Amino acid sequence: MFKAPSRESLEPDGARPGGAHVKHQPSNICIIDDETHLLELFEQALEQEGHNVNAFPNREAFLEFAAIEQPDLLLLDLTLPGHDAWAMQQQLGPDNDLADMTVIGVTGRSQPTLEATATETLGIEALLEKPFSMTELLEATNNALQRDP
Repeated sequence: MFKAPSRESLEPDGARPGGAHVKHQPSNICIIDDETHLLELFEQALEQEGHNVNAFPNREAFLEFAAIEQPDLLLLDLTLPGHDAWAMQQQLGPDNDLADMTVIGVTGRSQPTLEATATETLGIEALLEKPFSMTELLEATNNALQRDP
């Protein structure tokens, strides 16, 4: 296991600090978060792992993209201002191609029942509570992608 990279320690050649590379198939990952600095940090860490990443500040921008290309995984801020994940699920409906997408939820709210509720009603694969380390992000992402058929 490696030390969680800071923004400064992410190396441009895709190597983790210390030169270790992860062996996996590149995946298409989308991120929706209203905090621009977090979008950039998450995007950089996931791209360093070899993934193709598209970052969006709101669900509308994501839905426009997803109408053309379905991601393998969505990293979703569950509590976007005015547009939480539950509203997005209702908008998509059960017959939408995105309903089967692998989702990791991200939240800044610490609520004991949130993980169970989000897992049950949204079908998320994992829940990350801010602040979390890049190691936690990468582990959750890699685990979710390995489980995805």
